[in-house]
Amino acid sequence: MQVAYEVKSSSIAGRGLFATVPIPRGTLIWKYSDKSVCTYNEVSFQDKLTGLSKAEAIELLEHVYTWQGKVVEILDDAKYWNHSRTAQNTGNHPDEGRGDGVSSYALRDIAAGEELLDDYAAYDLLPWFETLCQQHGASSCLAQGQVPDIYRSAGACFVLCTVQALQCPFGSILNDFEGRVELSLGVAAATLAR
Repeated sequence: MQVAYEVKSSSIAGRGLFATVPIPRGTLIWKYSDKSVCTYNEVSFQDKLTGLSKAEAIELLEHVYTWQGKVVEILDDAKYWNHSRTAQNTGNHPDEGRGDGVSSYALRDIAAGEELLDDYAAYDLLPWFETLCQQHGASSCLAQGQVPDIYRSAGACFVLCTVQALQCPFGSILNDFEGRVELSLGVAAATLAR
């Protein structure tokens, strides 16, 4: 991390990163480098999961992201970056042509005490990784990025169906067979083909 921060409990999810000093717009917050990340292809990531307990596998699956066909494991506290579509304050450099396209910058002035938030919906879909997340009961960054903030903060359930997520804040899974998921939303029912 390139700025002063602390890891503490987040109202969004688990732990989060919080600025401890004001951060001006355009400031480099986190630098993508060989020291801050480790990348995996499908085989090497499967190897990394082998031998992990269920809890360890879920922890790993929920603290990586997918980019350009690879799984990216963040090796420092940046793995605790939380998601928001509506309050995102970090991402690619806010000024066209500046930044390196993979590190994180302040999109606006960030106040001391404010949680650092990114929009996970910007990450790449990697079908084999999404399948691993489903098999282990983990929620990928992409899946989190597809659920509107209001549903996540209300403790909503969701199902990732290939590319899109179906939000169901009060729904329950009724049936899952032959590639179809049916969800009850009170009176209405919605069906998505995978």
